[in-house]
This record gives sequence, structure tokens and C-alpha cells, in this order.
Amino acid sequence: MKPYRFVSLFAATCFAFLLSAEAQIVTYQTQTGYGGSTTTFLDSASKTQVFTNVSAVTSLTYNFFAGSANSNSTQSSTLLSAKFGEWNGTGGFVADTVVDFGVIAIPPTSDPAWTNSLGYIDPVSQQPVNNGTYRNTSVTFDFTSVISGLVHSEFGYLTNAAKTYGFMLTYVSGDTNLALGDNGSSTFTNGYVYNSNLGSLSYLLPNDYVFAAISVVPGNQELVPVPEASTIASIAGAVLVAGLVIARTRQRRQVANAPVAA
Repeated sequence: MKPYRFVSLFAATCFAFLLSAEAQIVTYQTQTGYGGSTTTFLDSASKTQVFTNVSAVTSLTYNFFAGSANSNSTQSSTLLSAKFGEWNGTGGFVADTVVDFGVIAIPPTSDPAWTNSLGYIDPVSQQPVNNGTYRNTSVTFDFTSVISGLVHSEFGYLTNAAKTYGFMLTYVSGDTNLALGDNGSSTFTNGYVYNSNLGSLSYLLPNDYVFAAISVVPGNQELVPVPEASTIASIAGAVLVAGLVIARTRQRRQVANAPVAA
């Protein structure tokens, strides 16, 4: 291959890497339109948000609320287990697909972690957006921090867009008046709340739990590790220099091998 062709090919490859480095992770929120409806862990010991038509799930930030008991408060901490995996459609996970976040503790409503302002950070403007005065606290589950063969360090849990996955929170102990917000008017198009009571009619109520942030790679995308821009620049520079050296050496050889006029 001629040196200039090699350099041109590498430049095109670098450009392709840069294109793939464009934002593929999209952050949504399901707070907009929330009107105060909640579902407590007394109502149902396990609560699952399912995901469809996504290529990765990167992070989830749940908003927790209190149910109507005890003047809309929780008196003690609530322990919940948190798991994510391929959903079998009947209330559980497919074997060998689960990542486990362990047991988390949600403090009582008297804790400073609770706030009267329901809001999120706009991913474009990076400015806070206020969605109401509902008392709540939030917890973020960052999949990129999990060590697992199922997880990518940048994109999170890598999924098959043709399959369904679920994130399940299950009551372990503590105050059962802890609740998740139930939003039926601002739905997350790539998923919904799993409701076993509706059976085959679950599509009639594509509610979502209330998330301050839900980051996924939507659709069917082929995800590959993307080199850092600085790494690409360093490699490109090295190859360009190498290309020039090869070209100069080739020219010298051609001159040395040229026939001498009689």
C-alpha cells in the first residue's frame, strides 16, 4: 500500500471513531406531569420498571416518596434490594443475566436527604428544573460502577434491543410506607412499569415510576469502546510522521536506484 493511501485510510478511520464518539447515551426524566400518585411497598413488595428497544442501560435515578400513612411520612429507614437483568415476563429474571446492587437503605422522611422540591438537571442546559413541591428523596444506580461481564465501563449494562429487561426493587425490612411515584401522563417510551395484575392488558397502562434521570442507549445500536480523543490524536500524529518517513525513504531509494546517464 502506498504511504499516502495508508495515511488517508487511517485518517478516515479516526474520523469514524470521532463520529461514533458522538452522544449515544440519552437521558430522560419522568417527573413531568407527576400529580402525587404513589405506590407503597406495603401495596407490593417488589416493583419493577421494564425496558424495551434499548441497547444499554447506563444509570437510573429514582425518586422515592411516602404513602398516605402517618401523615405522608416514614418513621424509620427502609431496606430494599436492587437487581437488574433480562426479564422473563412473569415476574422474574432469566438465569445468568442479573447484576446485583445489593441492599440499599432509604432514610426516614425526617432525614435531611429528603427535600420538598421535586426536580432534575436538564441534560442540555445543565440547569435545575423544578417540577413541584412533592416531598421526596432520590437514589442513583450507576451501572458503569458495577464490575460484571455484562457491563461496559462507558455504556453500562449492554442489552439486546429485541429483548425486555427489568430493574426490580424488593422490600427487605423497615417502613412499608415508603413509595415510588406513579406517573401515567409522562411515560418513558422505551419501557413501563410491570404490573402482574393486568396480565396481557398491561399495555393499557404504560405507567412509569418517577425518575429524576433515566439514561439509556435507545434503539438497536452496535456499541463499541470509543478511544479518547487525545488517544486518537496521538495515534494519528504518530502515523502521519511514520507516513512521511516512509515516503521520504521511498523517494531516496528511487533516486539511488535510478540509472546513471552515459
